[in-house]
Amino acid sequence: MASMALSNSVLDIELGGSRHLYVLDDNEVIIKDIRTKKCACFTGARWKRLVSEIDAIDKHVECAMVEKTTAYHQHIGGTWHISVDQLSYG
Repeated sequence: MASMALSNSVLDIELGGSRHLYVLDDNEVIIKDIRTKKCACFTGARWKRLVSEIDAIDKHVECAMVEKTTAYHQHIGGTWHISVDQLSYG
């Protein structure tokens, strides 16, 4: 996404630090770090898929944090994947 027109933002949530979550009127979700200008853009369908995986992600993160064996990988569409393993916390 080359330019992000936040004028059609219907929701702006401060996530802490310099990160914000924007929901646009076309249901696209954007998470942007205001300081670094880095952002992740999700279609409505991909955002819904990510949110539906939060409980599973949390379980695998908890395991990884106490060095239990875990490997979690989900494809949420396009080139987007979610993964959790020990290397993420090692």
